[in-house]
Amino acid sequence: MKTKILASVYCLLAFAAFSSCDDAGDRLVVEGFTDPVITASSTNVVIADDQEDLVVLTLAWTYGELTLSDPSIEITDDFYTFTLQISDGPEFAEPRERSVTGTSVTYTGSQLSTLAGQFGIAAGETGVLYFRVEAKLGENTKRYSEPVAVSVTPAAVSLDLLWMVPDDGSFSDFSFWLSSDNKDGIYTGFRYVPGWYIFRFYAVEDASAPESDIYGSTPNELYILNNTTDRWNIWFDQNDDAYIFITADLNNMTWNFREVESITVVGDFNGWDESATPLTYDKAEDIWTVETDINDIGWGLKFMINKDWGWCYTDTDGNGLLEPADDPNIIPEEGTGRYRITLDLRDSANLKYTFEKL
Repeated sequence: MKTKILASVYCLLAFAAFSSCDDAGDRLVVEGFTDPVITASSTNVVIADDQEDLVVLTLAWTYGELTLSDPSIEITDDFYTFTLQISDGPEFAEPRERSVTGTSVTYTGSQLSTLAGQFGIAAGETGVLYFRVEAKLGENTKRYSEPVAVSVTPAAVSLDLLWMVPDDGSFSDFSFWLSSDNKDGIYTGFRYVPGWYIFRFYAVEDASAPESDIYGSTPNELYILNNTTDRWNIWFDQNDDAYIFITADLNNMTWNFREVESITVVGDFNGWDESATPLTYDKAEDIWTVETDINDIGWGLKFMINKDWGWCYTDTDGNGLLEPADDPNIIPEEGTGRYRITLDLRDSANLKYTFEKL
């Protein structure tokens, strides 16, 4: 029976080159560890707007078959680990990396357009990306393929959601997301978070997303995003729980938050007093509510955050959804009376409000 060995067991896998090691007089020789060879399905990819979800590029590679001087020992494919490196120059001075299993990767139009944008290639413009494979045997033995150059003309990326995924051990909870209302790479949303909340941003709703679609923080730079294998997790760097407004800017690779200390309703009914009618946050239901008498509708109402006249929300389209704006104000359809007002900000793409007459 052949013996299957693990990479960490035999010293031969910790040596570079086709080396050997001695153990009690036995000598094992590894041969066949050669540079991988990478190929691209196309070296000129022009991405159309309707190819967002279609595969537009496949990269595949081959590698040498290992042999040992002792035929009773079996070396399997899991001795190899592969990393795809991407750069905007053939020198690979600061490559982005994508850990992969198997011997191929694919890019959809959206993924390749996003990748090109990260290297400064704007939609409709043409640039060159270089791809190469790092093959690793054991801990220290590495070989690289010759790079393949691919000319890429990206399309405008219309991704409008960015998932904020907590560290639950597997990063599998995709129940919360930020939205980009203008589809411009800037994502925002409201969320209640505990102190020292740890998370990552995902550009796709997939726990096994490519590395380039997973955003953590840059080492020692918490608010600088990083979508390479060098990233750290992101964390909310406060001891206390808080309701916050989060912004992630994938154009400038930054993120930040503002604590929401209050949400109030202002209007003629309370003399436009930013403190008179505060809503209360219901943690269990994750909504904001208040009951109040509206005896004078006048010019209508709007919602104000942190008593800041520059941070107001109103219903600009009359569809029951809020947008950051000063006007037009909201006019309750049932006129004056006592109301229960509710804000549901859980879906950042659909900030909902209701006026329920009591």
